[in-house]
Amino acid sequence: MTAITPPATIAFIGLGMMGRPMASRLAGAGFKLRVFDLSQKAVSDFVGAHPTALATASASSRFRAAML
Repeated sequence: MTAITPPATIAFIGLGMMGRPMASRLAGAGFKLRVFDLSQKAVSDFVGAHPTALATASASSRFRAAML
């Protein structure tokens, strides 16, 4: 298995009670995040708090995580 290291891009789906803290840790560690949630407010709040995150999950990301 290959390890991923910052600044790799991660698509993160689900910014709820568990997903937001996990995504925040990844962003704080230097990963580039592309995020998606059914709640547009959750996405805009996250992107506002983490300016390097983009408000779109992408299949081209090297790693994808779902917290549903």
